[in-house]
Amino acid sequence: MRGSGVLNRLRAVSGRMDSGERHKWDQKRCVLAAVLMSVFYAAAVTAVFSWVYQMNDDRFMKEVLSGVYNGTPDAHVIFIKYPFALLIRKLYCFLPGWDWYGIVMVGINLICLSLILYRCLRIWETWKGKCFFLIMAMTVYTAAWLLRMLAFTYTTVAAMAGATALFWYGSGSRQAGEEGIGSGAVTVVLALLAYLLRDSVFYMLMPFAAVLFFNRLSLIAEQGGEKKNRRAVKKEKRRQIVKQLAAPVALLLLVGLSWKLHQVAYGGQEWKRILGDGDARSVIYNYCGPADYEEHRAFYECIGVSQDTWQALVRYNLVVDESLDTAHLYQIAEYSDEVNRASRTFAEQIGAGFKLAWEGAVQNGCRPLDQVAAAMFCWVLIWAAVKKDKRTFFTVLVLAAAEVVLWIGLGMGGRLPKRVAESLHLCGLLSVAGVYLQAGLTAAWNFRERRQEIGQSYRPYCWNGFPRGVRNKVVFCLAAIPVSLALLVSAYKWIGHTVRPALAAVENYQIMLDYCNRHPEKFYLADVYSIVGYTDVFTLRDETEEMNYLPLGDWLAFSPMYEKKLAAEGIENLSEAIVTKENIRILCRDYYDMGYLLDYYVRHGYDVEMVVEDQIQQNGEAMDVYRFALRPAR
Repeated sequence: MRGSGVLNRLRAVSGRMDSGERHKWDQKRCVLAAVLMSVFYAAAVTAVFSWVYQMNDDRFMKEVLSGVYNGTPDAHVIFIKYPFALLIRKLYCFLPGWDWYGIVMVGINLICLSLILYRCLRIWETWKGKCFFLIMAMTVYTAAWLLRMLAFTYTTVAAMAGATALFWYGSGSRQAGEEGIGSGAVTVVLALLAYLLRDSVFYMLMPFAAVLFFNRLSLIAEQGGEKKNRRAVKKEKRRQIVKQLAAPVALLLLVGLSWKLHQVAYGGQEWKRILGDGDARSVIYNYCGPADYEEHRAFYECIGVSQDTWQALVRYNLVVDESLDTAHLYQIAEYSDEVNRASRTFAEQIGAGFKLAWEGAVQNGCRPLDQVAAAMFCWVLIWAAVKKDKRTFFTVLVLAAAEVVLWIGLGMGGRLPKRVAESLHLCGLLSVAGVYLQAGLTAAWNFRERRQEIGQSYRPYCWNGFPRGVRNKVVFCLAAIPVSLALLVSAYKWIGHTVRPALAAVENYQIMLDYCNRHPEKFYLADVYSIVGYTDVFTLRDETEEMNYLPLGDWLAFSPMYEKKLAAEGIENLSEAIVTKENIRILCRDYYDMGYLLDYYVRHGYDVEMVVEDQIQQNGEAMDVYRFALRPAR
């Protein structure tokens, strides 16, 4: 009774408010509800599952930013734009001992969830309707994105920020009073975050953003007015169109500034060379691979690359041969790309591109995200057709066409990783969801305005995106409940399939780290492909000390940070140091052959013995510890 009395008093207070006060009061309640729901959701998820870094690139960037890599925090992580990386580095400097990289990534995901929930809560004035829509939104989010939130990478976090910007922009309604400076700023900040985290994801957003922009313009064009005020209506429309340009212009300016700051930060010759190497490395390791040595021996001998150096290149161990430089990488990348293209006809290349696009869109393990996205497209098209909402129907069709074009473009590019496919599915899903919310809310406000025009009393508006009538609502719920349960079960299974192997890889990585830490007097060099699957678990506290190992290549090879790490160990020439310094060891999986490194030394006139000094036992795997040493003179 006491609780119901409080609710009655709140209803009485709300009833005495005018429309402006009621709007602000409802806005504050929705903000609080969205934030609390996100926090409780994260706490519940943490109690059941573990948070893991999806890729080893995230682990490397965390180690660089935190200072584990080089002893001091550094913001040169290449993949993330320097201004944002600098912000994370400052957090490590001011409050060390915390996993700020993971905190920021998880925090962005939760902030985006709060913004989505807030927008969903605002479309209904009655709390019964708000609770119903909150349940629906959390069901869709759990089915579509919980797995990607738990096993996160900077690419999917950028996609979440960018897709939320599309949702926020697409669901905005002038009548609902959501188009102030604050709302535009939210869209700009989220889109800028997507650019800073992963610029390729930001460019992926642009086709969807263009469609939503023209949808906004068509919504403005539909606004009518009395004939005697036609001139004033046209003036108001022009003012609103100019206002719509503010957010895109502000975003372009901020993106341009961020790009310039990034270029200045990497303005040194060493960093320019590393960024230049990136294109060549991407061709070699992400697309076609280096051309076979035996089949193209004449080419490799012409540029001075031996077979043992080629084997090191295949394994991404770029620093083994000191003579391998940027020019070699460019030559090998260009030649390998030509060989790859010449091996297939134009028709075969087109067919392979379409096949890759189809596999990425439908068969790339994106369950149930792709199913949720497809269901959202179909549902909104059916709803718009039933409501005879031509603008919404056409907008969704154009969004679908834009996504199809992006799928084909990515397929023609020859590479479509799962994380990119997930990002594209999410952008399509939230773009259509935003249009759906905006269309239903606009219809509800138009209905309310018609009631006011004929003198009827105030009535809380209800979103016009669901069937009306008791029978229709019952039918809708009977269909939605089993579908939702099936999607949640599917999401739970996929979480198990993804997180469990990641946790096993994390445990293996920790075993290797513990072994290295038990021998601080030694310095370890790891075969890149032996550790490429190692990620890490996200925990709030992270007290990891400076590591005493380095990969034999990967994307940091040849960088100033890499050279600084070697210099700290007194290493000037790595290939010589491997056989002359007593404390250097090589780590490699027991099923990989390190004989090519022995061949390299023999070719250069060294009398070297290769000994497996120890073996690191892991979960069902083993890591050999090699020692290369010069044989004593006879």
